[in-house]
Amino acid sequence: MRLERHGPGQRQGAYDIHGPFRSPGDRDFPYMVHCHILEHEDMGMMGQFTVT
Repeated sequence: MRLERHGPGQRQGAYDIHGPFRSPGDRDFPYMVHCHILEHEDMGMMGQFTVT
């Protein structure tokens, strides 16, 4: 897993996630990933992804 810092508190990267997805995750209804420590949301630990 590789992360690149793009600005204060913002990180962006590419990930491979393997597993069953029972409903589409597209631009209109993306999946969400997040850390359970609320303060981490401001540091980029919350995001959305789509399934291709």
